Amino acid sequence: MTALCDNMTKVTLDSKEWVALLSSFGTKIEDIELTVSANKISYLVSHSTHAVRFNKTYSTGIESTGFLVFTDLKNTKAFLNKSKGDVTISQMRNRIVLQNGKKSMTLPVHSCNSSQLSQTISKLLIDCEEKDWALFGKKTVLDNHADANLSELVDSLSVAKGLNKDSDYTMKFNAEENELLLQVRKTGGVSFSCYVNTENSDGGNSTVSSSFGSWLLDALSSLKGNHTSRIHLGDSTPIIIEQNGDGWDTTLLIIDQE
Repeated sequence: MTALCDNMTKVTLDSKEWVALLSSFGTKIEDIELTVSANKISYLVSHSTHAVRFNKTYSTGIESTGFLVFTDLKNTKAFLNKSKGDVTISQMRNRIVLQNGKKSMTLPVHSCNSSQLSQTISKLLIDCEEKDWALFGKKTVLDNHADANLSELVDSLSVAKGLNKDSDYTMKFNAEENELLLQVRKTGGVSFSCYVNTENSDGGNSTVSSSFGSWLLDALSSLKGNHTSRIHLGDSTPIIIEQNGDGWDTTLLIIDQE
């Protein structure tokens, strides 16, 4: 259920920071509910294809806590992209207001679809994390783990996205060879592959593989390129990728098609 605040939630951040915050979960997710606490903004957005859990601390800018619900991201980001400097965003129940200098925009708040699965996904991620990312749900074993810099892979997504959407999308990993491979293949058509070297790899000497649809590329685009990622997967399982930096952390869950 979409959160509606009786008290106003109010946050002031630079326009570029707002754009980055509202563009870090892929294009398939079309709305988002931010949880605003005393010094942190967080969210968990979920789709049938993937989910993103994100937390970031802020030393300034949070004026009052609560929730900010964006159900019209297209117009929100259009306003932000035309703004310079600080943008104040506030919400009171079912309307959200954006203000930058002498211009402002008021948007209605509707039902937030990406938050509907949040409680279920949140419990699954918390339980999996408590098991050191070894078991997702009741019986999905994630027995392969590694660290990797995914910058080259993330940078190459624009090339892969131009290929046939009906292609086969596969992620393969071999712990002994310290190699993670993305393959996009279409029989009789164009194929694309990109591999990255891994470190601290664990999982034996066999190759595990998971199959996805075109949503794999959209999900991976939510990652930051030049950061070390911790990857958890098994054979024909979802993939979980952790990233963290100075005051922020991201957990990406990508659902396989098995």
